[in-house]
Amino acid sequence: NYKILLCVARLYKQKGLDLLIPIMEQLKNYKVKLYIIGEGPEEENLKNLILEKKLEDRVLFLGRKSNPYIYMKYADLFLLSSRYEGFPNALIEAGSLGLYSICNSCKGGINEIIIDNFNGCIIDYCSVERVKGLILKALFEMDINHDKIKEYTIKKYSINSIMALYCDTFNFEKRIKE
Repeated sequence: NYKILLCVARLYKQKGLDLLIPIMEQLKNYKVKLYIIGEGPEEENLKNLILEKKLEDRVLFLGRKSNPYIYMKYADLFLLSSRYEGFPNALIEAGSLGLYSICNSCKGGINEIIIDNFNGCIIDYCSVERVKGLILKALFEMDINHDKIKEYTIKKYSINSIMALYCDTFNFEKRIKE
């Protein structure tokens, strides 16, 4: 009966999981739950914040999982709350299962992966009301094409695609030296 939001991240300050709590507080009147996969030194602080906001039935920790795909398969949306990122593997993994993602605007590779309103959107998570609105819109109003997201992600980020790019790069450099 609930829509499922999913976040897969190490529980470190960098990952911005504390930014999700005020958003979930705004969603408490909706049938929405957030599941967090991961472990780390911020877990106790996050759990205390969740208790303080009385969200313990809405924000649930699943711990570290070697196979997050099982959980991604049943999620309705993927949330990436990082304050900064390199290349966010969890975002690619979510896309490979067709999940639409709502990402915090931060430095890193997110802007190269997300195509606005196709496979996700990027927004400043400090704009709690706006993020709430985007989550509700994605859950209840948008016609998200999960198959197209999956197809795009696999085509662009499969090992064959990435290896072809590397091979092209190395061949190009070889030609320059000749």
